[in-house]
Amino acid sequence: MTPQTQENRLETAVFDATEAFWEIIVCHYEEVQSGDLDPISAHNLNEVMTTAVKKWLEMNKGE
Repeated sequence: MTPQTQENRLETAVFDATEAFWEIIVCHYEEVQSGDLDPISAHNLNEVMTTAVKKWLEMNKGE
């Protein structure tokens, strides 16, 4: 797999995971009327999730 393809795969995985995360949060807070999150917090969440996935891959890849 090319580095670009790997990066796209990572971005897609993090995007899908973020969507799933928010679906669960909404289930637990049905009374909330908006889905807004400020851009800085959204960026920070994406960075943390990306870092976590990279670390998870590093620790769990077969040798």
